[in-house]
Amino acid sequence: MSTFNELIDFTRSTTGTYLDSVVYGPELVTNGTFNTDSDWAKGTGWAISGGTASKTAGTGSSLVSTTLNGTIGKSYLLTFDLTLSAGVINSTLGAAVTPVYNSSGSYAKILKPTTTGAFQFYGSAAFAGSIDNVSVKEIIGGQVSAGTPLLRTAAINEPRLEYDASGNPLGLLIEEARTNVVTQSNFSSTWNMQNASITKNLGTSPDKSNNAVKLNVNTTSAYHGIYNNVAGGTYAVSVFAKAGEYSGIQLTGTNATQDHACFNLVDGTAYHTGSNVLNANIQDVGDGWYRCSAVIPLTNGLVYIAVTDGVSTSWLPSFVGSSNTDGIYIYGAQVESGSFPTSYIPTSGSTVTRTKDIARLPVERFAYSQAQGSIVFYADVFSQGQDATPRLYEFSDGSNNNAIRLYNPPAVDRLTADVRSGGVSVFADNMDSPDFNEPFKIFQTYKVNDFSVGFNGKLEQNDISGAVPIGIVRINLFSKHSGSNVNNGHIKQIQYFPKRLSNEELELLTQPSASPTMNLTFDGQATSTLVEGLHD
Repeated sequence: MSTFNELIDFTRSTTGTYLDSVVYGPELVTNGTFNTDSDWAKGTGWAISGGTASKTAGTGSSLVSTTLNGTIGKSYLLTFDLTLSAGVINSTLGAAVTPVYNSSGSYAKILKPTTTGAFQFYGSAAFAGSIDNVSVKEIIGGQVSAGTPLLRTAAINEPRLEYDASGNPLGLLIEEARTNVVTQSNFSSTWNMQNASITKNLGTSPDKSNNAVKLNVNTTSAYHGIYNNVAGGTYAVSVFAKAGEYSGIQLTGTNATQDHACFNLVDGTAYHTGSNVLNANIQDVGDGWYRCSAVIPLTNGLVYIAVTDGVSTSWLPSFVGSSNTDGIYIYGAQVESGSFPTSYIPTSGSTVTRTKDIARLPVERFAYSQAQGSIVFYADVFSQGQDATPRLYEFSDGSNNNAIRLYNPPAVDRLTADVRSGGVSVFADNMDSPDFNEPFKIFQTYKVNDFSVGFNGKLEQNDISGAVPIGIVRINLFSKHSGSNVNNGHIKQIQYFPKRLSNEELELLTQPSASPTMNLTFDGQATSTLVEGLHD
């Protein structure tokens, strides 16, 4: 059986985030509690005694594990306790990102080595302090129903196979390009306080680092929150949030009751939206965290994140805060131009664009038949792409002359399936659009003078006239042959059979329960069983 990477050519020229379902491997650090003076190579100023490893100021030097070397490409969760008196310390695993720690606390960081090398802490010359309870465990993703949710970052050109917070597989995530116009997504200097304050690095965020922000109310009788200034326009606004002493959050602009959305962070509901707000949604991402989002017209470019009591429906509700340290936890703000939110795009000083996902499948990699065939496509589309006629799939010769396509016509609530041969349309059918909140199944067949299309187990149309497309060289998934016209959602499965199946067999295609020559499953489930008679 071929693997995903052997069949699919996948590109995205930037990183991209997604929700995975993970488990953590066995402990890889020996003597992380420093009960004995062993298993660590101590640089100048380091000592192991009394159950901690400590360093005095004077010279920058390393504390190196003698038992742990990371593997290139794998990801690891590091946790440890730090007591810091002066200076800074960082941690490395090979050439992984080297986060700097400059205050006492319990830390959690994800390290992904790009070269081989030992795990170590490096204390600056000024560093004086101690560490304890060091743990490093491999992160193992793709755990259907058995894992816990983790917001992860996929590398350049790495596909994103996404899961929900319960470990249910969603499929291969494909998205159009988007830009987060908030330049400090984790609430640094560009955010303005209004009867509130923030405390950084206070709590574990959805990516399991301790980089969550506490949004504290003060005791003034007023609304309490933070705001940022972006160019005016209609934006998809989103933020990760978790209940603290307060249980609600509001996303809004400055157009009073017309433009606000409220979310309860205890029961996970969007309980009120203003009349101009579109697509308000709250998504469980695990460990009490939710991603709250809404499409809001920001008439003067101000976007607000406000604390509520979890029941108020008024715009920027006023109340007397119970304490200057009570509030909610927030992480990862995003403001993007569009009619729906996409995956989180971190920023740290400037706007950032995540480029589009392109997935292509050359037909030479499986038993494709130019003469006849049947296709099953199982997917969800969380919102139609903003390009004209976004595709769900396109078999093509690299042009519009010969193609088998399924797409969304612009400004029309339907799907269209068509076949083009020699530059001429030989088959077309307009179907009602599926419920884009639920996965759906499409099937399409082709043979000389014999075409059909079906939707969720129902035959939609037959056509007994027309030539088949010739010279098909590849399949584009959720995009056009050129890589444009990108759709947004998850591809759960695509199957191809080198035979024109009968209309009576279309129901089998929607199960799916047959054995094709090419079967790409993106949702982690085994879905194919052998059904006799579906192959020549």
